[in-house]
Amino acid sequence: MIWTYGVGYAFDMLANNFEDTIIVTASGTEIDWHLPGLLSIIIGTFLLIVFFIAYFLKLKHHNEENPSRKLSAFTFTKPGEFLKDDEMLQQVSESVTKKIYTFYSGILPLLILFIILLPLNRYVYIVMIFMMLIVQNTIYYLDIRKLLSGDYKREQSK
Repeated sequence: MIWTYGVGYAFDMLANNFEDTIIVTASGTEIDWHLPGLLSIIIGTFLLIVFFIAYFLKLKHHNEENPSRKLSAFTFTKPGEFLKDDEMLQQVSESVTKKIYTFYSGILPLLILFIILLPLNRYVYIVMIFMMLIVQNTIYYLDIRKLLSGDYKREQSK
């Protein structure tokens, strides 16, 4: 999210031919660096690199420990949330998918209404979309934690 602010600002500068960035005055030409945009590109790039290093190290570790259940780095066809190892995981996967669909069916109309009513910087909307993804993964994570702790069976039997 930090990185997207700087990249969005850079694209705005390119689209506007650097109008607000390069200022010609009587004393010469000045460059008005937008410090938040510049810092967000630098800090965001650093954090993105750290994230990908940690991600690939964790993925490599998982694949070495589970050679029969290797994960690919990126997938565009089937999300990892669809677990089909056994019947219990299928049931959990189905339950989590229902919860996530319910979440999206409630939040997407609100997001669209928010976009229509409040003309904010596009970065705010990017952050809102990322926050929805974080909530989705939190819902998934919490249900899997319930399964691993044994609370899931007790909850389903009620």
